[in-house]
Amino acid sequence: MEFPIRRIKVSRMNPNHSEPVPPGRKGVVRTVLVSVLVPLVILAAGVFVTSHFMKTSPKAVPRQRPVFETLVQAETIQFNSEQTVVTGMGSVIAAREMDLKSRVGGDIVYLDEEVVPGGVLAKGQIILKIDPADYQLRVDQLESEVARAEADLVLEMGNQRVAQKEFEMLGEEALEEEKALMLRLPQLRQKEAALKSSRSKLDEAALELERTTLKAPFDSVVRSKSVELGSRVTESTPVARLIGTDSFWVQVGVPVDKLDWITFPDRLNPEGGSVVRIYARTGGVPENYRSGRVVRLAADLEEGGRMAKVIVAVDDPLSLLPENQGRSKLFLGSYVRVEIEGRTLDGVYPLKRAHLRDNSTIWLLSPDSTLEIRPVSPIFKGPLTILLKDEVTEGEKLIVSTIPTPVAGMKVRLEGSTPGPGRRGPQDGKSRANPAPSGETAVQNDRGAQKEGEVHARQ
Repeated sequence: MEFPIRRIKVSRMNPNHSEPVPPGRKGVVRTVLVSVLVPLVILAAGVFVTSHFMKTSPKAVPRQRPVFETLVQAETIQFNSEQTVVTGMGSVIAAREMDLKSRVGGDIVYLDEEVVPGGVLAKGQIILKIDPADYQLRVDQLESEVARAEADLVLEMGNQRVAQKEFEMLGEEALEEEKALMLRLPQLRQKEAALKSSRSKLDEAALELERTTLKAPFDSVVRSKSVELGSRVTESTPVARLIGTDSFWVQVGVPVDKLDWITFPDRLNPEGGSVVRIYARTGGVPENYRSGRVVRLAADLEEGGRMAKVIVAVDDPLSLLPENQGRSKLFLGSYVRVEIEGRTLDGVYPLKRAHLRDNSTIWLLSPDSTLEIRPVSPIFKGPLTILLKDEVTEGEKLIVSTIPTPVAGMKVRLEGSTPGPGRRGPQDGKSRANPAPSGETAVQNDRGAQKEGEVHARQ
């Protein structure tokens, strides 16, 4: 259902009359003035207020950014004489080792109680005895043969005198060959040869009888034994394996480029090898060292590391002598640490390895209190220190503390010194080495300085 739309005309009413009054000219002007002048007045007031505040507002005073210093510790470089030391690891080996064998055969009738693994034998000590009965009988038999040969020689010498008198009584001239036959010279030589042969056989039998007693050829320790009391031995039967206790060898692996620092003995100076310290830990004995001396250089290299083999001799390695009682023992096959004294260098600076940065540089405190990062090439590298000569100058300051973020030219300050004007750094004793602000820390410092400037300007 549709409803009709009625339009109602609204007209301006005159308050005094009931009929509508048309708008006048004055009302239109008033409306235009209000819509234009009011915004202009507001805009002018805003400009005036803004200009006033800009002229009367406090101005920021620029402040110089402080220079941050890193607190460090340093030591003065001083040159002196230093003993070079070549270190390495080595294995203990026997300097003298042998399989002891009997030179005669027979039954063992005596065996020393020290003939056991680990038994200690002195030079000349009786190890075992073989039944000497058969050898004694042969000596007795040969002694009788020698007596018979001596008697035959005496009888022949009597015949020589008789033949000499008969030849003189004849008074005839004869050739030398005929004269020798007439004087029985061939018979005399035969008897002398027979006597000599008999005596040689007797000496041989006596020597075999003596060899039935087996003695230790040198001071030694028994590594293993192969016989027992009552067993029978022959000339090829090993009795025991002996290792000399007078000296052991330590075979040390040394880099080939370090051999020039080691002194080796020669014919003119056989005892001139470098002194060596051998460190080994045995049981509960505190670690101490045994002294040795370099005796020779092997002709071949190690198969694994391709290192040179330096042979070091150590006297009384098992500490059997009274003067070595209580000292550590060196056992065969043990792995030991070795320090070989090398040549002495004059006018060098010993630098601790902890102060070598990146294995190739050092940190120095320059005269203008900045960090200098200097590359170095040591003339010798040891296990704890390295030696410098031409890379540094005596009197320079070496930084020994740690700087987390080192940058060449950064400002540093020696611990205990007073900061310069306009500079900041950590308080002494709180931090030995603090890094210069960087990254987020630097941004925070800039913001803090800016806030301080604004507050100062407002004041």
